[in-house]
Amino acid sequence: MPITWGDITFTTPVRITTWDPPYRAAIYAISIRTSDEFSPIYFGESGNLDQRGFYRSHHKYSCFLREVGSDENIYISIHLLPNSTEDERREIERRLISQYNPVCNY
Repeated sequence: MPITWGDITFTTPVRITTWDPPYRAAIYAISIRTSDEFSPIYFGESGNLDQRGFYRSHHKYSCFLREVGSDENIYISIHLLPNSTEDERREIERRLISQYNPVCNY
C-alpha cells in the first residue's frame, strides 16, 4: 500500500534487504515500522537509484542500524521523478526533511 509523506506519495515500503533499486531518478525514504505505521528516519534523492548504493553501502547505514536494530527492520520506499533535475529533487528532499526531521538526516 503506497504511503504519503507531505504531499509526496511513495511506493509501499519494502525491506531494504530484498529491494532491487530501479535505474531511475527519485526521492527515497528510509523508514522504520512501528505497529501498522512507518516512520521516516531518512530522506534522500538520487539521479539513478541503481547506482546510489543502499544495502550496507549507504553513507548513513550505521545510523539506520542504530535506529532500527537490524537490517530486517530497515524499509525503503521511493517516489520516481523521471526527467527531474537534481535541484528539483533536492528541493523536495529539503521540504520533507524540514517537515519530518528524520533523525538520520542530521
